[in-house]
Amino acid sequence: MLIGTQAESNVMGRTILYIMNVDWDWIKQRPHFLAEKLSASNNVYVFYPYTWRRSNLVRNPREGVKLFPLFRLPFGGRLKIIKRINFWIWKFYFSILLKFKNFDFIWISSPEIFETLPINITPEIIYDCMDDVLGFYKNQHSYEYILEAEERLIKKSKHIFCSSTNLANKILRRGGHEDKYTVVFNGFEPINSVINSQINRSNIRYDLFRIGYIGTISSWFDFSVILEAVIKLPNVIFYIIGPEENLIESKPDHERIVFLGPIQHNELHQYSIELNLLVMPFIVNSLVKSVDPVKIYEYIYFDKPIVSVYYAGLEKFERFVDFYIDKNEFVSIIKKYLNGSAKKKYSSLERESFLLENSWDKRCLDICSTLSRL
Repeated sequence: MLIGTQAESNVMGRTILYIMNVDWDWIKQRPHFLAEKLSASNNVYVFYPYTWRRSNLVRNPREGVKLFPLFRLPFGGRLKIIKRINFWIWKFYFSILLKFKNFDFIWISSPEIFETLPINITPEIIYDCMDDVLGFYKNQHSYEYILEAEERLIKKSKHIFCSSTNLANKILRRGGHEDKYTVVFNGFEPINSVINSQINRSNIRYDLFRIGYIGTISSWFDFSVILEAVIKLPNVIFYIIGPEENLIESKPDHERIVFLGPIQHNELHQYSIELNLLVMPFIVNSLVKSVDPVKIYEYIYFDKPIVSVYYAGLEKFERFVDFYIDKNEFVSIIKKYLNGSAKKKYSSLERESFLLENSWDKRCLDICSTLSRL
């Protein structure tokens, strides 16, 4: 696969091999936004793992981004032999690519991706640590493998960007150095949607108080608090918007819990207009404690009342969000919004001030400033 010439690399700033850990058509997250923003002032070649199961995906824009799918055999998540074959396919591919193409930086967000790179590589490694990856692994052997891989990645990296302070502290404990990392929080992206776009309103119950969640649905999603609310509050309905990352046995079947599936990013604002309240009902575990939730930035942009579980690190959202600790408090807060005794916490001026400082454009400026110093 030919991806450009040396002459092309001189047209813009740095030449970056940007390797994502999610499909380009997964709902937009930090890797997507930063790839787009970095591409505006650098030669960025974005490689992403191609997902064979397309039903969970959307169709994200491709304009202004050089995209290259990394194909792999299906069922690698279930069969160890397939996973191992895919590992060697990627390792062979990157060894050939780096032999014939010069890069200034290699941007990666996963220790597993790092393991597929050649040992002796000349481009500087940038580790965008957006999750506590160890929290995804329950098997002891896999946990230890990823722990060792991340320690090697930390040691090899020229610089590490961490998406939360808690995550940065974990990186330091795993071998990082204070002069080698920067905390770059997540952000929001203004949505260029048509005001009168035709969204599907057939499932929307206007006779009920409409509560929404926007994001990935996975093992950290706390269905118990949602069920508690629909049982105790017969006038509320929940709309869950986003892909299911894996099969969830605890997924409830209730007429007032509606799963809308993944929705195009540029349509999310239109859906939010139909909702009375937005929530973030997470189970607080070691993985979640390191998350700087993109959805809260986006919820503030949508200008809606927000209710979220509390954990350390969310204090910066205190003037925008009603926090809860347990099921009873969650139901109590929603009940106040339902009867009109609670209102959105923040003003238009506070919202505008927050958005001015927390866009993905602003985050990318900070990143590019760091890359220029390296």
